[in-house]
Amino acid sequence: MPGRARLVRDLDHGGRPPRGVSRGAQQHHYPTKMVLVAASLEHLLEAQRLAYETAFAVLPRERRNVEGALDLLWEVFRGRPAKALMELAVAARTDEELRPLCRDLNERILQVILETFERLFPKNTLPDDFVPTLLRGVFAMFLGLSVQNALDDDADGHQAAVLRQVKDIARLIVPEPGTPLTGFDTAPGAASPEATPGAAAPDSAPADTARAHDDATADDTRGPAGGDATGSADGNTGNTPRERPT
Repeated sequence: MPGRARLVRDLDHGGRPPRGVSRGAQQHHYPTKMVLVAASLEHLLEAQRLAYETAFAVLPRERRNVEGALDLLWEVFRGRPAKALMELAVAARTDEELRPLCRDLNERILQVILETFERLFPKNTLPDDFVPTLLRGVFAMFLGLSVQNALDDDADGHQAAVLRQVKDIARLIVPEPGTPLTGFDTAPGAASPEATPGAAAPDSAPADTARAHDDATADDTRGPAGGDATGSADGNTGNTPRERPT
């Protein structure tokens, strides 16, 4: 399985211990390849979350709302790290060892999305039991759009049209402005509206995962491109991310 081997290898920092970590320490803390891959994925998710929240905080004030949040989320789904995760999940369709990891990853991503929404829009008035299902639907939709975008780069503007309608509806559901986290420069115009989450991601996890995507795209041709990118076709594995406390 050359594609799977390259994905695992690159998530393993190219077969080398992470910067500043000896091979002995790596083997002590990560006794199996899958444990190391899981740790690398968790690091990647945390880096992307931090970069996303930073990018939201430095948006111009008028764009720090649900529309701006969706624009940034779309940039995440179009980014190379997200595509690498998609390739990993496609490989998991026929890999018994990878499948449990990617199934858990599906729910972990949804949990991160839910927690980020709660932090950025704490004044929303949506019912607690409504938000997780709503965000699961957004996740599944963006996943499908990202597969199409990877194939045609939205040459005909269809994905942009869908995104416009989604933002129009989202503005009615979540009219409240977003609340950026403290500690960021939130002055209006502090950064370009086109600031992308991937640019601010710390360390090397996104770049390492992007290399995995490039190798897998060239070598792993199993399954349709539109297959389940996180463990199930509709993004529903029977579990739900934690709900907001009442």
